[in-house]
Amino acid sequence: MGMFDEINCEYPLPMPEDPKGYAGSKNFQTKDLNCLMDLYEIDKDGNLFRYDVKYEREEGNPKSKSILERIGRLKKVSSELVREKITDLINFCEYQQTDGNYDYYIEYQALFRDGTISEIKLFSFEAKDNSGRKKRDEELFQKMKEHHAFTKTLKYKLIYRPYDRLLFFVFGSLRRFANRLLEFLTWFERKISL
Repeated sequence: MGMFDEINCEYPLPMPEDPKGYAGSKNFQTKDLNCLMDLYEIDKDGNLFRYDVKYEREEGNPKSKSILERIGRLKKVSSELVREKITDLINFCEYQQTDGNYDYYIEYQALFRDGTISEIKLFSFEAKDNSGRKKRDEELFQKMKEHHAFTKTLKYKLIYRPYDRLLFFVFGSLRRFANRLLEFLTWFERKISL
């Protein structure tokens, strides 16, 4: 899928002629800007802004049991809206799964001049029957529920988990040995080559 940017849109957007239950949205994704996971906003007047967020690194606790707590984290220090004065055509879209009868894909195309929308149109709208997706989701949920229940049984704890750990140990050791052998053979080949 790759990187993208998010757009929160307060500007009134055109709706499809037959929305089939689609009520609209304000949160979209785009690949037409920096693709740095930045957050943009289009205000009600059509002006484009970017959230300029500053972070600082917090040191971790080397004695912590959690690896995430040991390495530290980034803490947001400040966030301000910066006006973007671009002149470009930007597509932004959203895929929305619902509990209703349809899932929606909607894409808009907006022409910006000096950071303000000069023209916007509904580029694509699809309303797909979601009964198949909901059925697959329910089947997956049941399988996960059954697997979770199985991991609580004695059969899993006494037979399957030790078996899996033994396999992981044996094949992990073989992989490490094969990697070392490959490294040695590569080194040896370099030593004896002309």
